[in-house]
Amino acid sequence: MSSYENVPARNSLEPSSDESLSLSSTMFRPKVLSLEGFTQLAEEEQARIATEFSEALKLDGLVAVPAPELVEVSKHLYAAAKDFFAAPIE
Repeated sequence: MSSYENVPARNSLEPSSDESLSLSSTMFRPKVLSLEGFTQLAEEEQARIATEFSEALKLDGLVAVPAPELVEVSKHLYAAAKDFFAAPIE
């Protein structure tokens, strides 16, 4: 349900001494947590995910939550905004 995409030395101010790491692998990538089906999970699993979410926020300051359903919502919002701003001022 989640994956940590960061390298072990993330947020380090010192460059990595491991030359096998490429530039892209040392760049910051936030933790990605999918909350799909969260409410149907057992309480213990919900607590584990909540703890993981909290720890990522403490460490990185943000968490990426994939939400494919927002693509459709954003299309409708964009269309509504476009219609609103195309309307006559009066």
